[in-house]
Amino acid sequence: MPTNNLLPSTTTSATTTTLFLRWLSITILLLATLSAAEAALAPQQTTTIIVVTVTATTVATPTVPHPASYTSLDLFENTILSVTNTYRQAHNASNLIWNKSLAEYAKKWAEGCKWAHSVGHVLLLP
Repeated sequence: MPTNNLLPSTTTSATTTTLFLRWLSITILLLATLSAAEAALAPQQTTTIIVVTVTATTVATPTVPHPASYTSLDLFENTILSVTNTYRQAHNASNLIWNKSLAEYAKKWAEGCKWAHSVGHVLLLP
């Protein structure tokens, strides 16, 4: 069975619009070429002007936000430690344990960060 390269097996609205616009452009070019050839063969002089305006509007489909992966801080901490320790064991490194004091310190430090771009070693603050 021959393959139809004009239409993909699964089409989206954007793909359908793009294919339609290609088809329309080809059709307009063929009509213009045929009109020009016909005018060249005809004894009288004719002028054909074809004006086409095509507007295609695509609307983004709204996405549904995903719920949080972890609803429990304990589950999150245990998962992070488990995955980290799996990689550490593969390299014969000892397991890590969660340090609540260090985690609280890191959280407070991160909350005080000034988020700005840096250039090399220079921090650009607004």
